[in-house]
Amino acid sequence: MESTANESTKNKNTVYIIHSAIFVALTFLIGFLPPFGGITPLGMKVLGVFVGVIYGWIFVGFIWPSLLGMIALSITGYDTMVGVFGAAFGNNIVLQCFATFVFVATLDSCNLTTYIANWCVTRKICRGKPWVLTAFIFLAAFLVAGCINLYGGIIILWYIFYGICKTAGLQKGNPYVSYMIGGIVFIGTITIVSMPILPLAQIYFGLLGEASAGYTLPVVSASLTGLAIVLASALLYWLVGKYVLKIDTSAIKIVTEELADREMEKMNKEQKIAVVSLIFFALVAAAPNILPAGSAKAFLSSFGILGAAALIVTIQCFRRSPDGQPMYTFPVLVQKGINWDIIIMFAATMPISSALESGDTGIISAIVGFLMPILSNLSPVAFILACCAIFWIATQFAHNLILVIVFLPTLASIGLQFGVNPYLFALIFCMTTNCAFMTPGSSAQAAMIFGNSDWLSTKDAYKYCIIFAVIALLSITCVGLPLGLLLF
Repeated sequence: MESTANESTKNKNTVYIIHSAIFVALTFLIGFLPPFGGITPLGMKVLGVFVGVIYGWIFVGFIWPSLLGMIALSITGYDTMVGVFGAAFGNNIVLQCFATFVFVATLDSCNLTTYIANWCVTRKICRGKPWVLTAFIFLAAFLVAGCINLYGGIIILWYIFYGICKTAGLQKGNPYVSYMIGGIVFIGTITIVSMPILPLAQIYFGLLGEASAGYTLPVVSASLTGLAIVLASALLYWLVGKYVLKIDTSAIKIVTEELADREMEKMNKEQKIAVVSLIFFALVAAAPNILPAGSAKAFLSSFGILGAAALIVTIQCFRRSPDGQPMYTFPVLVQKGINWDIIIMFAATMPISSALESGDTGIISAIVGFLMPILSNLSPVAFILACCAIFWIATQFAHNLILVIVFLPTLASIGLQFGVNPYLFALIFCMTTNCAFMTPGSSAQAAMIFGNSDWLSTKDAYKYCIIFAVIALLSITCVGLPLGLLLF
């Protein structure tokens, strides 16, 4: 028996070494291949780093492949070592995620996230109905992550769901756990560009520039079309989980039945303080969207997610217990709250994505040169469908934000020649590129899912990311596009 175990360990180590060697080879050797299609010698080196880290994330791990990827990028000549690592760890989204993880650790330390989770499962409407509870969690993902703050909302909802898992005795590897960890991210992500009032949608529509000249943004039509896509995507994912995958939710059903009649304990002092901090955090996150112009909006907006989380953590670390001991200590909060797989992997995607976008690499211009002849001779509907298909595939490998920034203005201008409303095209195109989940490097949200190795395996991450990416594409092309053509 012992020799069999030793043999299995040896085989695993051999496979690990082989994959590691392939990762290193791809990262450093692709750059020596001759340039093609307008890609520069620097572009070939950057392409090697990108292909290499994607392989490393799939087959090796997240932390050391990410670090080596950043080192390799600095060696290409794209930027200095300090520049690459500064762009990685100084990125606003990375800092927001770090701060939010530490902030949520203060909520978890006083068991507030568990309290909220128990409150959710004890609602009468959820008694014995785990798929009703699932729908409410997806609704929370729409409202909190999609409409208020994506990354902060995801982290908070994850921790609340972790509380439900602990109550039900669910652990990593359980299909329902993997399904929900991904689902929270999916619903929030598909929402963030669904309505013109949302910040990212405003930025994307603003990229249209001259392509939108003479057109007025139809806010109601755009909102109805975007929300229809969100609803169809969420509903299809819910139906697939319940009726196609037939995910076992018996543990959740038992918990909701057992706890339904149990009287909830009252919040203690620390939990009440944590609720106040959570309300402040949510208010700061929502301030740019809900508050009227004035000093209050300006003050709260200046904090941002990073400032709000940092202020709350600072206050909590300042507090002392009656016996003079710290109520919270920063090292403990970091150890308890930070998911380093997500942070390091998340950080690495930032400078690598910027390098892919750089004009010095020629990668984007090569893609443009390849696509333009294909897209310039199509009918209006065929043009939109072709863009959806091509960029749905592209966004699984190239960072979605880059694709929107580079291609949206040009493609919208081409669409004008066919009589395609630029705002309709922008909505459909941006929601399509937001379906970027299939590989760890496709988007920041995908990096969060694949990096959450404490709760779901890489295999499950691929499974559910592929499922939702396909569902979202079907919703966009079969629901959003026909409705948009009718309303715009």
